[in-house]
Amino acid sequence: MQYFKHISKLIESGAIEMDTVRSYLEIGVCEGNSVMAMIREFPVIEKIVLSDTWADEYGGSNQLSHDHIEERLEDEGFDLDRVIFLDGDSKETLPLYFSLSQEEVFDLIFIDGDHSIEGATEDLANCIDHCKICAFHDVRNPSHKYLLGLSYWFYDIIKEDFIMIDDGEYLVYYIRKELFIFE
Repeated sequence: MQYFKHISKLIESGAIEMDTVRSYLEIGVCEGNSVMAMIREFPVIEKIVLSDTWADEYGGSNQLSHDHIEERLEDEGFDLDRVIFLDGDSKETLPLYFSLSQEEVFDLIFIDGDHSIEGATEDLANCIDHCKICAFHDVRNPSHKYLLGLSYWFYDIIKEDFIMIDDGEYLVYYIRKELFIFE
């Protein structure tokens, strides 16, 4: 799967008014493939926040720390001073993080953590006020078919402010309407 290709296409086409992604938050980092794709796709990124338990739930890597991600970022030449690690359950770490930075809005948030209905709903609810674009992963994954219904249910709540794009594969994007040049 090529991460974030739909966002790149929207930016390139001029459909959304955002020339680049400078801040990124990811829930459920695992081996770091999506964050690596992120820094390659958007090389001017200034800030990355990564949240994971580093255990083996929901397909996690069971690395027990974020050291392997630091290593990959360093190998890629990315400045670790621009990375914040939120080690632990995102349903605990994100509310604390956002309580300390209530006004922070990320250009892109990628949710691929807790795949239970309750966990996915809470991660999405914790992030939606803090993003311009939110990518919600595994919505069409045969192992997590219920997430598609959850993504549409959640969109019904936020549709006044967001446009939802289902990529037909594994991602659903919620994009703030104000970013669109035309609808």
